[in-house]
Amino acid sequence: MKERVLVAAAVIRRGDEVLLTRRPEGKHLAGKWEFPGGKVESYESPEEALAREIREELGIEIENLRPFRFVHHEYPGKRILMLTYLCDISREPTEPLMAWRWQPESGLDAAEMPEADRPLLEAIRAELRR
Repeated sequence: MKERVLVAAAVIRRGDEVLLTRRPEGKHLAGKWEFPGGKVESYESPEEALAREIREELGIEIENLRPFRFVHHEYPGKRILMLTYLCDISREPTEPLMAWRWQPESGLDAAEMPEADRPLLEAIRAELRR
């Protein structure tokens, strides 16, 4: 039976750009660019997990969380349910633990992202065009 993993991820926008983080070496899907976030621990809500992960990985606080989309994806050995939220930040990451970048909507490339993130691309493009 495949492991089930609940993940919370942030769609943080700045104009027509979104914030992406790079999966670190030694991790599943290392080197891929993704929406920041991480695994929800059993003792926390998805919103608490997302705030914790963003704080740990990027050294910033998120604000104004709004549910966006959810994605179910199966990788070999595990099933992912990813809850995504539109979020705001009050400042740029200053001492991040992970590589990050602002990516223009026109440059979002499914090939450099994990498969679980790819179904979000069209919804994000539509959101950025609002």
